[in-house]
Amino acid sequence: MTVTFLVALCVPMLVSGMVAAQEAADLARIEEVAAAAVRDGSVAGLTIAVARGPRIVLERHYGRADLELDTPLPDNPVYEIGSVSKQFA
Repeated sequence: MTVTFLVALCVPMLVSGMVAAQEAADLARIEEVAAAAVRDGSVAGLTIAVARGPRIVLERHYGRADLELDTPLPDNPVYEIGSVSKQFA
Protein backbone atom coordinates (compact mmCIF):
# COMPACT_ATOMS: atom_id res chain seq x y z
CA MET A 1 0.00 0.00 0.00
CA THR A 2 2.81 2.42 0.83
CA VAL A 3 4.64 1.82 -2.46
CA THR A 4 1.48 2.42 -4.50
CA PHE A 5 0.82 5.63 -2.60
CA LEU A 6 4.35 6.93 -3.22
CA VAL A 7 4.14 6.15 -6.94
CA ALA A 8 0.78 7.91 -7.12
CA LEU A 9 2.39 11.01 -5.60
CA CYS A 10 5.55 10.94 -7.70
CA VAL A 11 4.02 10.45 -11.16
CA PRO A 12 1.94 13.66 -11.12
CA MET A 13 4.97 15.59 -9.86
CA LEU A 14 7.12 14.20 -12.70
CA VAL A 15 4.46 14.96 -15.33
CA SER A 16 4.01 18.45 -13.90
CA GLY A 17 7.76 19.03 -14.11
CA MET A 18 7.83 17.85 -17.73
CA VAL A 19 4.92 20.14 -18.64
CA ALA A 20 6.62 23.08 -16.92
CA ALA A 21 9.86 22.38 -18.79
CA GLN A 22 8.03 22.21 -22.13
CA GLU A 23 6.15 25.42 -21.32
CA ALA A 24 9.43 27.17 -20.50
CA ALA A 25 10.93 25.98 -23.79
CA ASP A 26 7.86 27.15 -25.73
CA LEU A 27 7.94 30.57 -24.06
CA ALA A 28 11.66 30.92 -24.73
CA ARG A 29 11.04 30.17 -28.42
CA ILE A 30 8.26 32.77 -28.57
CA GLU A 31 10.58 35.37 -27.05
CA GLU A 32 13.34 34.40 -29.48
CA VAL A 33 11.07 34.85 -32.53
CA ALA A 34 9.75 38.21 -31.27
CA ALA A 35 13.21 39.57 -30.54
CA ALA A 36 14.43 38.42 -33.96
CA ALA A 37 11.51 40.20 -35.69
CA VAL A 38 12.50 43.48 -34.05
CA ARG A 39 16.21 42.91 -34.58
CA ASP A 40 15.89 42.21 -38.32
CA GLY A 41 13.58 45.18 -38.85
CA SER A 42 10.40 43.25 -39.66
CA VAL A 43 8.56 45.32 -37.05
CA ALA A 44 9.39 48.47 -35.11
CA GLY A 45 7.84 47.21 -31.90
CA LEU A 46 5.44 44.60 -30.62
CA THR A 47 3.81 43.28 -27.49
CA ILE A 48 3.18 39.62 -26.77
CA ALA A 49 0.92 38.18 -24.11
CA VAL A 50 0.45 34.46 -23.59
CA ALA A 51 -2.16 33.11 -21.20
CA ARG A 52 -2.65 29.61 -19.91
CA GLY A 53 -6.13 29.46 -18.45
CA PRO A 54 -6.62 32.52 -16.24
CA ARG A 55 -2.87 32.97 -15.72
CA ILE A 56 -0.66 35.22 -17.87
CA VAL A 57 2.55 33.26 -18.37
CA LEU A 58 4.35 35.75 -20.63
CA GLU A 59 3.96 39.48 -21.23
CA ARG A 60 6.78 41.29 -22.99
CA HIS A 61 7.29 44.43 -25.06
CA TYR A 62 9.93 44.52 -27.77
CA GLY A 63 11.35 47.27 -29.93
CA ARG A 64 10.57 50.96 -30.19
CA ALA A 65 7.47 53.13 -30.00
CA ASP A 66 9.13 55.74 -32.22
CA LEU A 67 12.08 54.88 -34.46
CA GLU A 68 13.01 58.49 -35.30
CA LEU A 69 13.24 59.51 -31.64
CA ASP A 70 14.50 56.07 -30.54
CA THR A 71 11.73 55.91 -27.92
CA PRO A 72 11.36 52.50 -26.27
CA LEU A 73 7.93 50.99 -25.81
CA PRO A 74 6.41 51.95 -22.44
CA ASP A 75 5.36 49.35 -19.86
CA ASN A 76 1.72 49.53 -21.00
CA PRO A 77 1.75 50.56 -24.66
CA VAL A 78 -1.44 51.55 -26.45
CA TYR A 79 -1.65 50.53 -30.08
CA GLU A 80 -3.87 52.11 -32.73
CA ILE A 81 -5.49 49.25 -34.59
CA GLY A 82 -6.71 51.27 -37.55
CA SER A 83 -8.43 49.14 -40.18
CA VAL A 84 -7.07 45.83 -38.90
CA SER A 85 -10.35 45.05 -37.12
CA LYS A 86 -12.34 45.24 -40.39
CA GLN A 87 -11.34 41.67 -41.22
CA PHE A 88 -13.39 40.46 -38.23
CA ALA A 89 -16.57 42.43 -39.00
